[in-house]
Amino acid sequence: MGCKNSTGESAWLHGYGDTSLIADEIEFVSAGLVPGQAALLFQGSTKIAGGNGQPFGNGLRCVGGTVQRLGVRIPDSAGTATWDHLIARAGWTPGQTGLLQVYYRDTAGGPCGNQVFNTTNGYELTLTP
Repeated sequence: MGCKNSTGESAWLHGYGDTSLIADEIEFVSAGLVPGQAALLFQGSTKIAGGNGQPFGNGLRCVGGTVQRLGVRIPDSAGTATWDHLIARAGWTPGQTGLLQVYYRDTAGGPCGNQVFNTTNGYELTLTP
């Protein structure tokens, strides 16, 4: 999970469903976000510091290299956002490893610093045919 934010929560990202490209049923859920503040799911081509990340805002950036934005969501009142049907947008191919993370706004700051944004954990998955 990422560093605690202004709600006292640590945001996280997880994928659910079939990793088959044909099925296109993978759903990514992020919770512990700041309700009403923009959250961006992005993918990168490399792990930063072997996946351990480097300081970035009030969290750690674990995903880097060539970065692609996969969509912005506004978390609901519980601080949850979802992304699905990303196969075409992400350009994934069978056997490829997807490296994802969520960057989100936190204008009130949090206990880990005075920046106005934070991140979730990084998430890795391998796509199947």
